[in-house]
Amino acid sequence: MFTWGNNDNGILGHNNTTKYSSPRQLPGTWASVDICGGDANIKAMIAVKTNGELWTWGYSEDGALGLNEGDVTYSSPKQVGTDTTWATGDHQVAMGAGCSFAIKTDGTLWSWGNSTYDKLGHSAGKCSSPTQVPGTNWSQIHCTENSVAALKTNNQLWVWGRNNQGQLGLGNAAEPPGPRQFGTSQKSFTNVMMGREHMGAIT
Repeated sequence: MFTWGNNDNGILGHNNTTKYSSPRQLPGTWASVDICGGDANIKAMIAVKTNGELWTWGYSEDGALGLNEGDVTYSSPKQVGTDTTWATGDHQVAMGAGCSFAIKTDGTLWSWGNSTYDKLGHSAGKCSSPTQVPGTNWSQIHCTENSVAALKTNNQLWVWGRNNQGQLGLGNAAEPPGPRQFGTSQKSFTNVMMGREHMGAIT
């Protein structure tokens, strides 16, 4: 994996805060990665190695790095727990504003960080280490700063989090307390695209 650009909070993972204008390699072999850069003050990254280990780095607002700590900063990757069962495909990890998500190989979905807008998808509230989201058979996870969408292996689309502009597509601007199915069970989705206050999906 290679990173470059602005390096505030050590988000590039090179054990410094030096800006790089060309790609610089991170040690290890990586399979899936996501980054939170939507808020100027929140810069963090989450990634899974090919061996199923989960790693995070950057600014851990509200425990978003999953290291059972509060607001800390790491400029090099730190492993989350010791599990080697995190899924390694595309869209298996996602990071929003002060929150993170990751899927395991058994199809369970886990989240942590701050629970503003109920965006963690579970009733545990704010947490600084991975906590399971209800349901199984999750296959993809996507999020913006505060809105979340996920696909299941049966291609159903589920949404939760901030819904101030109706971006969750539920026919209203209310924020559900947990994952809610989008559309009907007959709908089959293959991919999701999300902006800060809008969303699209492909059937």
